[in-house]
Amino acid sequence: MRVLLDEHDRIIAAFLLTLKLTGASAVVALLLGIVLAAARISPLPVLRRAGAVYVGAVRNVPLTLVVLFCGLGLGSVLDLRFSADESVQSYWLTVIGLGGYTAAFVCEVLRAGMATVPVGQAEAARALGLTFPQTVRLVVLPQAFRNVVGPLGGLLIALTKNTTVAAAIGVLESATIMKELFNDHGDAVIPIFLAFAAAFLAVTLPTGLLFSRLAGRLTVRQLGAAGAPIAMYDMPGPRARLRGNVLSVAFTVVLLGAGWLLWRRLADTGQFDARLWEPFGTGRVWVNLILPGLGNTLVATVTAVALALPFGVLFGAARLSAYRLVRVPAAAVVEFFRAVPLLILIFFSQFAGYQLGFTVSAFAALTTGLVLYNGSVLAEIFRAGVRAVPVGQAEAGYALGLSTSGVMRLILLPQAVTAMMPAIVGQLVVLLKDTALGFIISYNDLLYQGLDVVAANFQNFIPAAIVVALIYIAVNLTLGQVVTWLERRGRTRRAGPVRDVVTIGVEQPRWDASSA
Repeated sequence: MRVLLDEHDRIIAAFLLTLKLTGASAVVALLLGIVLAAARISPLPVLRRAGAVYVGAVRNVPLTLVVLFCGLGLGSVLDLRFSADESVQSYWLTVIGLGGYTAAFVCEVLRAGMATVPVGQAEAARALGLTFPQTVRLVVLPQAFRNVVGPLGGLLIALTKNTTVAAAIGVLESATIMKELFNDHGDAVIPIFLAFAAAFLAVTLPTGLLFSRLAGRLTVRQLGAAGAPIAMYDMPGPRARLRGNVLSVAFTVVLLGAGWLLWRRLADTGQFDARLWEPFGTGRVWVNLILPGLGNTLVATVTAVALALPFGVLFGAARLSAYRLVRVPAAAVVEFFRAVPLLILIFFSQFAGYQLGFTVSAFAALTTGLVLYNGSVLAEIFRAGVRAVPVGQAEAGYALGLSTSGVMRLILLPQAVTAMMPAIVGQLVVLLKDTALGFIISYNDLLYQGLDVVAANFQNFIPAAIVVALIYIAVNLTLGQVVTWLERRGRTRRAGPVRDVVTIGVEQPRWDASSA
């Protein structure tokens, strides 16, 4: 505890910077997310395609890569300057990276919220003569925001934890200072870790409760059917088509102009020189660096998945136990590891071994953090899947004489896994992107091999970042297609309506969701 008192000023300053990063990035993400959502539902095809390309690309690359590109690519290579002060410069470049990355998810959340608005709302707005921008601004967006308060709160919590990725470019936020304190006070790793974990818990848990309460109060209760594709503009007539064509040309010119400015900046800094791209045309770089790095990424992913799945099943089942002595500790473990940033868990896994007298490899530290964090998320997914199974399934199992563990193992878990398979695979996609945090602890994954080894040897950071990003996009799009196929398959085999929730153990009282 002495070290916490001696270093309290550094700890407080680091966490205040984390909160500042969260606030500034949240504003950028919200504003850009609204623009992207409007573009993706626009009557202009050029805006829809531009929005779809941005969202699809950003969502399928790791946040670590985005922050590194902003800090080193925009800041160092392209010399985008916000301040002569390096700390201020790094702060704003991090805000751009965090905000731009989170905006893609805000966009998709808002689009989902727009789908909950009854079609009649937009039809009434058009009947009153409102234009497309007026319909979106006055009718659709206000209701969409109210319907997605909960998911937006989840994104804010995720953004708060994601600020630790700024450690990749040396921003003195919580994860960076925690690692420095580990180095300075190797005998106090556990108290330091618990202090930073408690700080994040003090922010994320109340934020989650606040947004859950707001979601319950603000969500629009629909009287009719919703969820159908909402059309916010009629079939255009001659004048509307002419106006749409003019606007399409204007926006195309704007986008081409922005692309040309970016191309000129890249050309002026020599990013199109053949010598920078030549390494990727030789088999030596691919065989010795890129493909081994991709292999290490996949090995870390598969190892973490193999351990996180049983972790999730075990703690998900424990959270449904009839025994309070099992249920409460399991809930504490799951909520703790879900609330603590993944990078902090990775740092703790690495330095805790040093304190105990043995060396923890970068691979072991990375996979341990991935298992603890993603396993806790999977526990909640499994728990939700089990609770979605009709209660009659468990009652029938008990009537046949099965024990509690038999009901769980033979009846509930198989159905829960089938129902939640898209969510499970989706979380595994997130896990694969999270392996990029290994870059910060020098794990030889795809990101490290591409942006550290290749870029350092050939001085081609931006070409290397583009190649690595394309590989991540290809891998994640493939996994995304698997998720889509599983969702379609699940819809065709979905059971009837759920009338109650499942409880594990005959002595546990039933819980009615409507009373919560």
